[in-house]
Amino acid sequence: MVFPNAHETFRDSLKVSAGLAAVLGHNFTCWLHFKGGKGIATSAGMLIALVWPSLLIILSVWIVVFVLTRYVSLASICAAITLPFSAWLTHETTAMIGITALVSVLAIYKHKANIQRLLNAPRAVSASKNLPPQPRRTHPHEETVLGAGAWGTALAVLLQKAGMPSLSGA
Repeated sequence: MVFPNAHETFRDSLKVSAGLAAVLGHNFTCWLHFKGGKGIATSAGMLIALVWPSLLIILSVWIVVFVLTRYVSLASICAAITLPFSAWLTHETTAMIGITALVSVLAIYKHKANIQRLLNAPRAVSASKNLPPQPRRTHPHEETVLGAGAWGTALAVLLQKAGMPSLSGA
């Protein structure tokens, strides 16, 4: 423990500050001109330390939505919406409910492009039914970066600058 004689409220505020700094660092990484990942995995790590019963609830929501839809971004958005309510259900303090609401709003904000894609998905699927199948990528020099947050995004940017195509996940 860093400050063993400090008041519990002070220690809690240090935990929250460190967690929010990690999430913001993953969401707005300086290496990518303050663009980056969505911070969902980093937020989950923060929630393990601060409100693990709430994390269990939203993890259950995430799993159910993912199994039903196969959309990681939709599962993440639904889990983010559920977060402040799960904090309330597990009798967290008003301050912690507010912090979870802030993390939830940030996660939803970072998913705005995914929300737009999800809203347009049915039209895109129906429009693509008349198109011929796309050829598979078979060249060994082509790389794919999936997930990995800000590091995956940075790697994708470096690959593209080197002239190698990459696909980035949500």
